[in-house]
Amino acid sequence: MTTKIWINLIILCLLKAASSLSGPSEVKSVVGETVHVSCQYHKFNRDKVKIWCRGYHWYFCKVIIRSDQPKHLTSDVQILDDKNLGLFTVSMKGATAEDSGWYWCAIERASRTLTFRLRLTVSEWLVSRLKTETTKQYNKTSTSPTTLTTPRSTPCMTQTTGLISATSKSTSVTVSLAQDDPVWKVWRVLRWMLFLFLCLFLVLFSIRCHC
Repeated sequence: MTTKIWINLIILCLLKAASSLSGPSEVKSVVGETVHVSCQYHKFNRDKVKIWCRGYHWYFCKVIIRSDQPKHLTSDVQILDDKNLGLFTVSMKGATAEDSGWYWCAIERASRTLTFRLRLTVSEWLVSRLKTETTKQYNKTSTSPTTLTTPRSTPCMTQTTGLISATSKSTSVTVSLAQDDPVWKVWRVLRWMLFLFLCLFLVLFSIRCHC
């Protein structure tokens, strides 16, 4: 009876793994870039047809590309199916803001089509933001040499170095005085005595246990 239960559990696990399809729940990109979306599947479905579909509901979505159709029909959208890794990747060239929306990774099977929904966001404001940050960094880099080469920079650095040296000296004096303190000397002796007492106690305790 136990053997049958284990066999049924193994079969259920295999069926569950074979019906799995996963990928990113959300993908973000910039206008003009190539969007790459990868969906992972079980190797049981390596020879099945892979589908890339657009729409909020699967039953009403528009099929953009299938892995069994010629590549020249959709030059801007391609499917690369790596059957050894169990991974198919959809590439969308020259993404626009109108490409934003809901999409489906799907695997066509005779019993039930496997589907996975994700959301794609292609933003235009990211482009202007990146340009602004690049301009700021360029302006900052171009003006930084003038700020660094001031005539009074050397004296300030010399004074700062002197302060650092004085601080380090005062710190070393404080440490040496703390070590010469009588309380510190007594603590060092007591520390070793406590350590020896603990060792002796452990030895006597072990001898007593063996007796």
